[in-house]
Amino acid sequence: EIPLIILSTVKQEDQGLYFELQKSSFAGLKINDTYYPLYIEAGNELSISISSGEGSPAISFSGEGSIANNYLTEITAIVDGFYQTNGEFWRSDTHVAEKALLHLQDELAQYHQTYEDTSQLAPEILVLFQQRNHLILIDLIQQYSVINQIPYAETDGLAEIFTQTSSKIPMEKKYLDLRMIEYARVLELYLRAEIHPIFTRGKEAAELDALKESFPTSSHELIKARDFPDEVEEYLLAIDMSHWMGLQGLTPPIDSLYQEFIKLYPTS
Repeated sequence: EIPLIILSTVKQEDQGLYFELQKSSFAGLKINDTYYPLYIEAGNELSISISSGEGSPAISFSGEGSIANNYLTEITAIVDGFYQTNGEFWRSDTHVAEKALLHLQDELAQYHQTYEDTSQLAPEILVLFQQRNHLILIDLIQQYSVINQIPYAETDGLAEIFTQTSSKIPMEKKYLDLRMIEYARVLELYLRAEIHPIFTRGKEAAELDALKESFPTSSHELIKARDFPDEVEEYLLAIDMSHWMGLQGLTPPIDSLYQEFIKLYPTS
């Protein structure tokens, strides 16, 4: 995930929380085990109302920025409904999975169209949120691909949904600048679905074990060989090192890659 950063010192007063924000950003509010996405803009005074009851607390917004955040809340409810209705999605037949994804895609598109027709949300924010919905679908397809060990670009049963949503993963720094967590997940799964299988697919367990120390270097070289924007490449290299360090510890090959990374990106 995109690492946690402190936007600024937060002041708690009787009327709420106040902090300085230099530019627009996605964020999140976590209450117990429930996460609520937020979109916050500099200069806004956003009011958040939370009502408790059975299940997750209900949340609503008013004031400046409320239109955008009520949109995100409804999209979250639609996606939560997908998870509740399709508990076996990740192990289902590809045709069943495709049907479920197409239904979700239609629900997201219909809600977006309704909001576009009836709300006062700025056109550029509507476009951004539509792109976020696209990334939500990509994330689910990647999850299915990784869990079922299906090469990301070779999924026969998901051909239609791939064509419509995921034939091309956007490699754009703006999503990183906006700290969009959905994009962070897409990039993390991109490594697991698109990069790592290149040097692990088709190998037996004994061969994988014998070669495992070379995997971090192989992955690093594959990322460097692709034509990513500089900021996206930096992020992919960083999360790739974190992935291998979590699996293997700080081995000499990983330490060498880390030293190279901090020389190239001293402020990362």
